[in-house]
Amino acid sequence: MFYILQIVNATNTPVQPAEPVRFELPAEARGATVLEGSSPQASAAGRELKIDGPFAPGATLVQLAYTMPYTGSELVIEQKVPLALTHVAVVAQKIGQMRLASPPVSEQQ
Repeated sequence: MFYILQIVNATNTPVQPAEPVRFELPAEARGATVLEGSSPQASAAGRELKIDGPFAPGATLVQLAYTMPYTGSELVIEQKVPLALTHVAVVAQKIGQMRLASPPVSEQQ
């Protein structure tokens, strides 16, 4: 699994949140790591991704990877997101009758 996240600060000054932005990864997530090219403000430990402020004007890029072992013909991924999302894209290689069902993803190609 790969996440590409951008936290966008549209103001002209740094924004310091009251606490770091934290993503709790799915229970089955293993080996989470922040990828090269990500903001040094991001760190991963166990099943948590933490992004410290302050956030400079513009975009703070965070790229995360982890594995998710599964068996059987169905995989459910639940991810709570602590911030409002303006855009969600899911990219997957379709094999056989694979299908995607997700409330925030309204269009499939």
